[in-house]
Amino acid sequence: MPHECTIISKSEIESRIFVNGIGRKIQRYLIVSENNPLGQQFFRSSMSLRQEQKRQLEMNQLVAHPFSAFKCWYDLYLMILYLFCLILKPMQHGFLRRRHYKNDFFFAFTFLVDTMCCVDVVISFFTGYVITQTKSVELRRRAVARHYLTSCYFLADVLSSIPVGVLYRVPKFNHFRWYLGVFYILVLFKIVRLVTMIGIYQKALQYRKVKSAGTTDTMFIVYSSMIVLIVIHWMTCLQYGIPRLARNYFSNTPISNTIVGNGTWFSRQALSEKSLLKQYTSSFFKSSAYILGVRITKLQEQMLPEEYMLGVFTYFLGKIVIGFLWIVLAVAILNSRAVDIKFSAMMNQLDEYMARKQLPMNLRNKIVQYYNYKYQRKYLNEEHVASMLSNNLKKRS
Repeated sequence: MPHECTIISKSEIESRIFVNGIGRKIQRYLIVSENNPLGQQFFRSSMSLRQEQKRQLEMNQLVAHPFSAFKCWYDLYLMILYLFCLILKPMQHGFLRRRHYKNDFFFAFTFLVDTMCCVDVVISFFTGYVITQTKSVELRRRAVARHYLTSCYFLADVLSSIPVGVLYRVPKFNHFRWYLGVFYILVLFKIVRLVTMIGIYQKALQYRKVKSAGTTDTMFIVYSSMIVLIVIHWMTCLQYGIPRLARNYFSNTPISNTIVGNGTWFSRQALSEKSLLKQYTSSFFKSSAYILGVRITKLQEQMLPEEYMLGVFTYFLGKIVIGFLWIVLAVAILNSRAVDIKFSAMMNQLDEYMARKQLPMNLRNKIVQYYNYKYQRKYLNEEHVASMLSNNLKKRS
């Protein structure tokens, strides 16, 4: 029986790509890339990677591979877009209203971000995904679309991408306060993309090939701090937005008609007509006081029911945030001093061993000096590290 060669050469892959110049460039970006670090880790060998390239070209589904060059750059773009959304969307919920959207800059910026989010929804229908259970990649267009439609991200992306600023440009639409209130609630659905942004951030570290322990620890502290700042920003906007929604959009008595002293906290401070910066800073200090627990004794004084419940929620969330910060610092310190801590533990065991054997003091000192010289005060399990090397690397090392 004649032998059939199953080795796929690079020239064979090139021959399967469209001859058209524009189509060739597009397809090069969509197929799995040899330069993508995540693809190299997933497929392990050049042969399996070329087999995946051949499979994708034979399917001809016009779906971007999750390990393609396009996905690599698109993830970096999404990380910036989601960061903008996680800052802008709660601002829309809490502070931005008709007088702000009359400003052409605010209107153009919010409309641009919403448009980019809508484009992301469309692209998600044409981006493959990894099936972790079977360690395979799904590239069939219908399966990709079904996976996105049945996920929580589809509804969150669509509902949070409705351009609220455009509604104020519709004649007499601003009179329907209840509908506007619903749209201001829908923009908060973008919070589900916080988890996605964290995952993309971790991918970005692999794209940049960040592998050193010190740099990895620094990046861990950076994105943990970024999460905490985003949480504080959201609570700042909710402190202003929820009472405004409850009283100005879902109540028969708007804020402007409430008696001073019986209205919301910002109406008592006459912040409604102040600048956006003044409103934000006042709400920031209020939410920070609840997060740190410095105003919990005055929680029930002159507070509306929604303000009271939000204050309690912010207080408990603050305890979680503070605990999270302590854990992050502890993990960073332990990681940075892991080898020193292991060396100290080993020396403690050595001291206990010598004490039980009742060794003379001069011999103990010599043994301690030997261990200090051998390990340089940093413990490393050389046998375990060497066991993970290949035979070729063992010969070179």
